[in-house]
Amino acid sequence: MKKLFFSVCLTFLLTSGVCFAADPSFEAGVRVNHETVEGNFDAIIPTGIGSIVTGLGGTYNEEDFKYWNAKFAAKNSNFTPGLQYILGFKGLYGIAYDNKKGGPNKDSDLAVIGFLFGADYEIPGKMNPVPIPITTGFSVIAAPKPLCFQDTDTYFEIGMGMKFHVIKNAMVTLDYRFADMEFEKDNGYDWGKEHHMFLVGYAMKF
Repeated sequence: MKKLFFSVCLTFLLTSGVCFAADPSFEAGVRVNHETVEGNFDAIIPTGIGSIVTGLGGTYNEEDFKYWNAKFAAKNSNFTPGLQYILGFKGLYGIAYDNKKGGPNKDSDLAVIGFLFGADYEIPGKMNPVPIPITTGFSVIAAPKPLCFQDTDTYFEIGMGMKFHVIKNAMVTLDYRFADMEFEKDNGYDWGKEHHMFLVGYAMKF
């Protein structure tokens, strides 16, 4: 039953953007460090009270994990000018490697539908120390045991980042991310992974 629920939810996240009639805008980006590469493609669909954000992405790290992700969230800035809140869901599906027990030969399935919360804030011109617009932001993904599937027991991730708007529709990005993953095999083999990474990248809006 949990596998069916995960499949239905992930399919919804992957296809949710097609049901909105409003003209969307898009953002595509790629981020890297010395051992990781990841990319994303998001659609931002305007509504009367904010916008809907749907997106697909993937992360590849040869030593630690590789997974696909999909998200569906609401975004608005009704409370404070320049501050946008994000609330929704994000699904991850892939493989995590237990390097402490012998490397990529021992792995576990990573499969979660997590609660997503975040915010972006454009630094006002008076407070900005550089002559280009800067947006800061953070995000949290939390998946307790009922929202984890296959080998995954719990999942928690927190990320922070900055976007430097070097030209109108292009940004240089700096990101930090921490993830805590807990796994439980059917044979009783339990293990966990904590992972920190810094990423630099480039994103475009169109």
